[in-house]
Amino acid sequence: MKEEKSLKNIPSNRKNTYGDDIENSMGLTSLEYKEISGNILSQYNLKDVDPLLSLVNLTVISRGGKGYYLVSEPSINPEENKIIRTIIDYVYNSMPTLEESPTFFSRKEKVMSYVDKVIKEMELQENNLDVQKITYFVVREMNYSGISPMIFDPLVEEIEVTSAGKPVTVIHRDFTEFFRLETNVCFTSERNLMRFVERISDLGGRDVSLASPAQDFILKEGHRVAVTYGSEVSLPGSTLDIRKYPEAPFTIVDLLRFKTITIAEVVYMWLIAEAKKFMLIVGPTGSGKTTLLNSLLMLLNPNAKFLTIEDTPELRIPNEVWVRFVSRSFNFDTGKEIGISDLVKLSLRYRPDYIVVGEIRGSEMEYLVQAVSVGHRGLTTFHGGNVEDVKARVASLLSDTVAKEFRNVLSSVILIKNVTDYSTKKQVRRVTGI
Repeated sequence: MKEEKSLKNIPSNRKNTYGDDIENSMGLTSLEYKEISGNILSQYNLKDVDPLLSLVNLTVISRGGKGYYLVSEPSINPEENKIIRTIIDYVYNSMPTLEESPTFFSRKEKVMSYVDKVIKEMELQENNLDVQKITYFVVREMNYSGISPMIFDPLVEEIEVTSAGKPVTVIHRDFTEFFRLETNVCFTSERNLMRFVERISDLGGRDVSLASPAQDFILKEGHRVAVTYGSEVSLPGSTLDIRKYPEAPFTIVDLLRFKTITIAEVVYMWLIAEAKKFMLIVGPTGSGKTTLLNSLLMLLNPNAKFLTIEDTPELRIPNEVWVRFVSRSFNFDTGKEIGISDLVKLSLRYRPDYIVVGEIRGSEMEYLVQAVSVGHRGLTTFHGGNVEDVKARVASLLSDTVAKEFRNVLSSVILIKNVTDYSTKKQVRRVTGI
C-alpha cells in the first residue's frame, strides 16, 4: 500500500486542466459549459441513482427544431476548488484501499471521511463548507469528469464526441424524436480530448496511442466504448462513442411493454429456440439485436448449458451453467490473436446445449453452421437490412458446400429495425418481420 502524504505537504501548483474550475490531478479534461435557452421539455435530477447526484440538474429543451440536453452542476468558489484539488491528490495516494470498492458510489463514504479530515487539518471548520458538494466533485473527477452525469443518467443511451470544440451529443430514451440531443458541454481543445481518451481507455483496460490509435472496450459499468486517438485514423482529431447498457438487462416483458415485439412473435421465437433450430437476429447497428438475443436467452431452460462467444462481453444471462468466451486481439503483451472462429471451434469440446455468438462477421459463420449441423442449438446476430442482404453476405463468407448446408439448417431470420412512429415522431425499435 502506498504511504499516505500529509495533507499540508501536497503541492497545489499544477496546471489547471479543468477550465477555471477544477484542477484534477489525473489530467482528465478541460470542458466548457454554455448557456442555452429554449422550450423546456423535461427537468429532473439523478437522486434516484444516488443522493449525491441530487446536486446535478438535467434539462431537456427544444429550440429551432433541435433538442438540447443541459447539465447544471453546483458552482464552486476558489477556496472549495483548492480543497477539492487537495482531496483528489490525497485520495489517489490511498487508491489501493479505494480499489476494493466495487462500484462508483461505494467510494462516497470514504471520500466524505477524507473531506472531514482535510477541513480539520486546514482549519476550515468555520467556513461552513458544503461537504456533499465537495464530495460530489471529488468522486466525479475520480471517474469520468464532466461527462459523469451523462454516464449515470439511466435515460441516456449513447454519448458521442465527434471532435474538440463541438458539443458532446447524447441519445435520450425519452426524446427519440430528435436523432440526438446537443449538450451544453464540449472539450475545449484537441489536447484535452486526447488526454480524456487516454484516461477512459485506461479505465477500460486498454492502451491507446499514436501507434494504436483505435480501441474498443467495456467500462466497469458494462458500457461499450469506441475511441480514436489524434488524427491518425480520424479527422480532424480524436473521437469517442459510449454505448450504454442498463444495469439490469431488458427482459422479454420489457420488450413487450416497449412494443418492440408481440406476444405471438415471442412464442414463435421461443419454440424455435427450444426445438434446436438455427436462428439469426438481423438488423442495422443500434437496432437492438443484442438486447433481443439476451432477452430470448433468459426465457430458455435455466438448466441448459450455455456457451457464449463475443468480441466484447455484452450478453448477461442468469444461468448457473454458463461458459463465456471472449476473443483476444494480437498485441505484444498477450501474443497470439484468438478470434471468434477459434472460439467456435473450441466450443464443441465443451458439449454446450446452446452455442451463442454475439455477432457473426466473417469466417466464424462456417464453424457455427457446422456446429449446428451436428445437433447443437445455435443463435447469433448479423448486420443486415433484409433477408436478401443476409443471403448475399452469408454466401460470400461460405464455400458452396457450407452455403448449401447453411440454407438447410437455417430455420428463421428475425428482422429488427429502428423505425419512426409517425403518431409521436419518435424513433422506436421494432421486430419488423420473421
